[in-house]
Amino acid sequence: MLSLAKLGRGREDYYLRSVGADASQYYSERGEVAGAWTGGGVEVLGLQGQVQDQALLAVLAGYEPGAERREAGWVGRRLVAPPKTGKRLPGFDACFKAPKSVSLLWAFGDRIEVGGRPLDQVIEQAHDEAVGAALGYLEAAAAKGRRGRDGVVQVDSSGFVAAVFRQRTSRANDPHLHSHVLIANMCRGDDGRWGALDARLLYVHAKAAGYLYETHLRYRLSRDLGVEWTEVVNGIADIAGVPEGLIDLFSKRSKEIRGRLDEVTERINEERVRMGMPLVDADSQEALDIAARETRAAKLQHIAAGDLRADWHRQATGAGYDAARLADVLHATEGPSLVEPDENLVVRVSAALTEHASTFGHRDAVQELSADARQGIPVCEVLDRARGLLASAEVVPVVGALRDQDVIRRTDGIVAPVPTGERRWSTQDMLAVEARLVADAIERRAERTAVVPPVILDETLREGLVRLPTLGVDQVEMAARLASSGAGVECVEAGPGSGKTTALGLYVAACRRAGIEVVGCAPSARARDELRLGARIDPCYTVDKLLLVLERAPLAPGSVVVLDEASMAGSRKLARLLDRARTAGAKLVLVGDTKQLSSVDAGGGFRGLVARLGAHRLLENRRQVEPWERDALRDLRDGRVRPAMTAYAAHGRLHMGEREELIQAMLDDWWAARASSEAVMQASSWRDVVELNERARGRLVDAGLVERDGLDVRGETVGVGDLVMVLRNAPALGVINGTMATVTATDPERGEIVLRTVELEARTVTLPAWFWNAKGRRRLALAYCRTIHKAQGATYRGESFTLAGDETIHLEAVHVALSRGTVANHLYYMGEPPPDEDHHAAAVEEAGFEGLVAAAGRSRAQVMAIDLLAQPGPDAVPAVEAPVADDAAWRWWEAPMTEKQVAVLARRGVVPDGECTWVEASLLIDQATGAPLGALAKKWLREKGLGEAGASVLVERAKEALASPPRRGRPDAATVRLEVLDGASGRRRLSAGETRERETLRRREGDAVREGLRGRRRTWAHDSQTAANGPDRTAAERAAASGRGSRTSR
Repeated sequence: MLSLAKLGRGREDYYLRSVGADASQYYSERGEVAGAWTGGGVEVLGLQGQVQDQALLAVLAGYEPGAERREAGWVGRRLVAPPKTGKRLPGFDACFKAPKSVSLLWAFGDRIEVGGRPLDQVIEQAHDEAVGAALGYLEAAAAKGRRGRDGVVQVDSSGFVAAVFRQRTSRANDPHLHSHVLIANMCRGDDGRWGALDARLLYVHAKAAGYLYETHLRYRLSRDLGVEWTEVVNGIADIAGVPEGLIDLFSKRSKEIRGRLDEVTERINEERVRMGMPLVDADSQEALDIAARETRAAKLQHIAAGDLRADWHRQATGAGYDAARLADVLHATEGPSLVEPDENLVVRVSAALTEHASTFGHRDAVQELSADARQGIPVCEVLDRARGLLASAEVVPVVGALRDQDVIRRTDGIVAPVPTGERRWSTQDMLAVEARLVADAIERRAERTAVVPPVILDETLREGLVRLPTLGVDQVEMAARLASSGAGVECVEAGPGSGKTTALGLYVAACRRAGIEVVGCAPSARARDELRLGARIDPCYTVDKLLLVLERAPLAPGSVVVLDEASMAGSRKLARLLDRARTAGAKLVLVGDTKQLSSVDAGGGFRGLVARLGAHRLLENRRQVEPWERDALRDLRDGRVRPAMTAYAAHGRLHMGEREELIQAMLDDWWAARASSEAVMQASSWRDVVELNERARGRLVDAGLVERDGLDVRGETVGVGDLVMVLRNAPALGVINGTMATVTATDPERGEIVLRTVELEARTVTLPAWFWNAKGRRRLALAYCRTIHKAQGATYRGESFTLAGDETIHLEAVHVALSRGTVANHLYYMGEPPPDEDHHAAAVEEAGFEGLVAAAGRSRAQVMAIDLLAQPGPDAVPAVEAPVADDAAWRWWEAPMTEKQVAVLARRGVVPDGECTWVEASLLIDQATGAPLGALAKKWLREKGLGEAGASVLVERAKEALASPPRRGRPDAATVRLEVLDGASGRRRLSAGETRERETLRRREGDAVREGLRGRRRTWAHDSQTAANGPDRTAAERAAASGRGSRTSR
């Protein structure tokens, strides 16, 4: 795998010692070099061979290799100018890591020969070749330079200036074959100038580079050693036959840290007693940090290779493993194996690419092709196959898809878009599924299916209002329209806490009274049960189960199928369900929310149908008790992230800082809240969920509320009193995916766990060891903290506490997370995720409000591929009257102008009179700067997939729009930019350009206020005149009033 981290500013010396010490001392024993230069940029600088410390430190500092560092600073030619504020980022550490099984085969391979060579050297050569091949891809894709203010212009370069260091051990001195590639933050552009890298592209392409490293390594080891591999998961596979117990034995890093905790905690508390400070717990973050640092430093103490390997053999033998038996996994082959042609490759891989998304890019194709080759293939073959796939008749190019939303957070906290220039594709099969889905739904709009007679409907609604006097107008209206419209397919858009199940219950009651059969379904078992109980629908199935049932027995003619959480249903399943309903003449009611989390399968179907058919909307929030929070969630739902986050900050619900301090604060808040009401923690990554659950359980154990000892459930201790969640459907055992329960008893001998379910009708169930200890995905977990995805559809009668960071946060996730608790919802934002253990002194940017606003503003809502198709022909322009005109994803060419465009214009004294599109703002910038009018806009449109003629048409439309009377409404981007400058002025001194920009925007703000006052006065005058000329007055009276007005005005 590949992990990427920033080099710590001012920590170049430490980093070089960290990655170089182990390597240099190890390889000096074998007569090999410690590190080697690599990349196209090193050739320009005349660097080659072994890495010299001084030269590497010079290029990391932005100087030529021959520069000298003295006490006062560097002396020599500076290649990259320093930033105006803050410290310069030296570079990046790309760490390529072999799978643990490969590291073990390498570690014990010094005594095994293959083809006359030691096995460890064969593996090292394969690893080095795989690193080089993957790095070549990363260099070709990401070695771009940045030019202009804030680096807005991207240029090609001669390549990386980098040094690669191969290492042999983890921090715990376990076998861990990996290579650090230190990439200097510099490159020579194709204009001949040196400058900083556009680091955003490194992060964009890192995952694909990691997949390429893995598949190339598998290929070389399969060819040279004849080994076989386990199933490829997330791009990674292990060598088949290497014992899992041996892998666990040499994975001791976390155990090492925990083993030092008691000693460290004792030292900390002795010092705190001396200073009169409160004591810390053994699992405090302070103690963990110190233990990690102390154990980390141990790696820098060199241990001879012979001594290390002797110790590894002793450990393996002591655990009952014969390391020599590892040779059994080798099956020597005669000559190199060839990469055989695969006739089904395109069909198989294209189907996999659209399994979880309706569109894909080149990177996705590279990753899927790499993972598809279990025995591995060379990097060059992967790239050839990717080109062939994207040129095949099976795939179709699309425009404006999700990948255009790639972003990276800058050092000033702003999340900037990544100009990847990547095209997107879909498949003929995916487009056919979506076309059939849309056609079936549209054809059924004029049907008269499942209509409830008016008399019965009126009686049901009256009885419902008597039984439930709190029913809202929107709920009653939704039920009435569904019952009377007769449309074969209808959509209901229901926001969180809007009372959809209550409204559906009213509709279902009307259907039943009219003799209409109603069947319910939902994507998950938990959502199915909530629909069954809340809307009183029986029978009720999961979507998968219902489709199986309908294979045997069709729906009754004129019946109704209600699909809840429709936005989480994949388009393929949705199309199959719609087809079954159409064939039977049954009505399909789709209930969901386009502003919450999408399907894990290729989705966007519900969103597309809402755009075409319209929807009955339930948007009144009946869940949150605080009016301000309901308003903030409405802002968040509509994409107004800044005012929403501002409201949460103003009410003490937004917390920002480093991960460690946030976790501690979150646990404290959760502990205090659980005393008075339901309190649930949420996190956006599974790693955070596991850690928060462990710490929460520790507090409960210390308080005597949970049994200290229990069963070890896949690494988690579960005992009596613990709150747990079942993560797998097992109807025979009485549980489903999402069942919440409390542990009431455990049987260590038989491995049984007895649970009492948390539901209206609580039950006692027993989980045997074969269920919770099965291989594969975890089936039982602690539930004090849950993933945001698991939280969708849930209501907490109390408070929620959510931990989130840049890597997983987006608009839909934040909307779901902050709408669960009735009393209060808190967000703990940590910005960038911390680097993993293999990175030394890495830099992590501090979380900031601007970073949160931009990161949370990203949408990951799935969109149907047919909504992203270009019009036929390369020069076609999407029609203004597009079939999904209210779908923002379709009208990508009307994207609003950005804050950066506002900044460029304001510094030249220009601010648009009203809202502008990106293309219109680009034309204004061209006018202000004297650049060729429309050149940049045409380039942007062509990159999105339009031809030359199509781009020219849209630019001409933008020119006409600018020449028309100004549109009302102050530009949102101008408001955002002024707020940013006002906030910055409180923290630092603004530059001259920023000061001019701020003055221009303030003048524009004053003009807007004055224009608003004039507009209100005109409206008041008009209304007064209308009142004077009311309809009940005679013409003579109106004329007299008009005359008096004229004389008075004179």
